[in-house]
Amino acid sequence: MAETEAVSQAELIPKVQLKRTSIFYVMERMKRGKLVRSSGNVPSGKGRSTILWKIYEGAGTFLVAYFGHKHNYYRVYSFQGGLLQAIDRPFSPTIGDAIAELQEIIQDLNGTNGNRHAPLRGVAVSLAGIIDSTNGEVILSRYWRMEHYALATELKKLWDTSPPLILVENNARLSAWGERCNGLARESRDFIVLTIHGASKRESTRAEIGLGSGIVLDGRLFAGKNGGAGELDRFFTKWLLTHYPAGSVPSSLTEMAEEQLRDFASDLGNNFSHIINYLAPEKLLVNFNEEPPSPLFVKWLREAVHANLEPPGGQDFPVEMSPRGVESLLDGGIHRLRQLYFAPSNHLLQQVQQTLKRR
Repeated sequence: MAETEAVSQAELIPKVQLKRTSIFYVMERMKRGKLVRSSGNVPSGKGRSTILWKIYEGAGTFLVAYFGHKHNYYRVYSFQGGLLQAIDRPFSPTIGDAIAELQEIIQDLNGTNGNRHAPLRGVAVSLAGIIDSTNGEVILSRYWRMEHYALATELKKLWDTSPPLILVENNARLSAWGERCNGLARESRDFIVLTIHGASKRESTRAEIGLGSGIVLDGRLFAGKNGGAGELDRFFTKWLLTHYPAGSVPSSLTEMAEEQLRDFASDLGNNFSHIINYLAPEKLLVNFNEEPPSPLFVKWLREAVHANLEPPGGQDFPVEMSPRGVESLLDGGIHRLRQLYFAPSNHLLQQVQQTLKRR
């Protein structure tokens, strides 16, 4: 039901392998518990109509947070996945500051400051770095100056009682999943997303432009061992490091002269062509995260990729620019969070059990 707009009880029979009378009983109980609701009737023949059911939007909320390089982004979604509220704040100088701000947002959602949404069922937090999403651990983040930091454990401390489902995920991977669910890769099962994110100039130690990539293979988000898949090492940033003295790497592509931009795009395109030759994806997408889109950069990147593909002459391989920026990441966050919650997670099972216990 979480994956569809509306469904009939007859359509649920082969999914749950229960009798029609049992499904009717359970649906009525969940309706009284405000976990599902009817969304209308459709004719079913012989003058009868069939009730369509859907997830009740007010059964809970989800929160997606992105600790970016220029801003912190918070999005509140209904249980059905519809956007309820968007909050953008200036970036946080430390991870401690970011967590404290997240706590304020959560308190506001819980009604501490006068507002109140439905109970929070899941929280996704995304940031740059090597992220082990299975264990909720930041293996390494140079931007946040963290190594083997148990972020999910720290987030759980924000609740006095049982915390909601918590997801910690890399920003480039969520951008890729956002393209898969609601972007340029909706029809693709194998693709790569190159993310280019600008940095704030307000702190010299964090002024360098960032690179990352997200990989989707066979329709699944690929993280690799300890979340290291897609992390671009110094082989990909070598051009930047050799053309700019220490501490002078640009914070944005807009700071580069046209010749520098072309050379950088060509170098990246040459490097990515080896990954494309090896993985054989359907396309390469370029996402500009907190960075103005650059069609020229994508053009030169595409030319370099095509020049190095095997077999020669791979001029038809798509290299496309995503127009969605940070929204791809946030979209990926809510889709991934709901996917995990309705897998089902223990959190969902507990919610259903509590609902069915109500008279």
